[in-house]
Amino acid sequence: MKLLIDTQGGDKAPIAMLNAVQMAKKENNSLDFVLFGDKKEIEEALGADAKNYEIIQTEDVITNEDEAALSIRKKDKASIVLASKYLVEHDDADAFISAGSTGALLAAAMLIVKRIDGFKRASIPTFLPGLKGPTLLLDSGANVDCEPEFIYEFAKLGSKYVEKLLGIQNPKVALVSNGAEAKKGNELTKKAHEILKNSELNFIGNIEANEILTTEADIIVQDGFVGNVILKELEGMSKVFVGNVKNFIMKDEKYFSSDEMKMSFMKDLMSLMGLTKYGGSPVLGVNKAIIKAHGNSDEKAFYLAIKNTVDFVNSGVIEYLKEN
Repeated sequence: MKLLIDTQGGDKAPIAMLNAVQMAKKENNSLDFVLFGDKKEIEEALGADAKNYEIIQTEDVITNEDEAALSIRKKDKASIVLASKYLVEHDDADAFISAGSTGALLAAAMLIVKRIDGFKRASIPTFLPGLKGPTLLLDSGANVDCEPEFIYEFAKLGSKYVEKLLGIQNPKVALVSNGAEAKKGNELTKKAHEILKNSELNFIGNIEANEILTTEADIIVQDGFVGNVILKELEGMSKVFVGNVKNFIMKDEKYFSSDEMKMSFMKDLMSLMGLTKYGGSPVLGVNKAIIKAHGNSDEKAFYLAIKNTVDFVNSGVIEYLKEN
């Protein structure tokens, strides 16, 4: 499997990405990596190991301050652009992973890699840890401004994704609103509710924000603005919750008799909260695998993004979307 790596995107680039690549290569030598970035910087960081990788020199850098679609055209020697073109031009390239600008990555996915026929928008899904199992959130930030039809497409993409990845037939879809009644919400939400209600999807109605982690729905949908706010709020709440629990158990010996037991409990808790399980999310609805890693990814998080990418490619989700 050949994976393309953006070594320029992300707060901890390039070292976190390069360390993660080396970890993944050591674990699975069948993986081939193509590294996009400053060749001299990459070679200095990898040392003698650099000979084991194909390195593509970049001349431009796209930042979060750049206007997404414009930057793809003006900075055509940036890692996101060059890797996206490589992905299209090389049949043996399986996926591209980046912790860089979400907007630029989505623009490259739409303009270079192109949408799967039948879809107007691509979407970034995120699995949330729920009491009844993982729940898929779409959109989690790719499409801030939406039409009601786009939210239906997110639900359709999510349904096919969950069907293929988790084996759930006829998955349940819910729409996030400020009330359970169909009349609640802004105009976008009310119109999206009407479309979903009359669609072929298994739509179970609106849910409120306090139901997101307890809902029976397999997929929850909203526009990318609301979705990203939900995601960031849950990330913050998770950190506060885990931090408070850690401070609590570390102070009192009556709960755990050893530091080893405490650390084991914290590891299990973080896994349960989903803080260490998912390192990246695919851009759904485009012709090849593009994975968005968190902008603040350290080497462990980016390593998880690589592992999740391998699983995503092997799952055959993109082929399934094309066929269906």
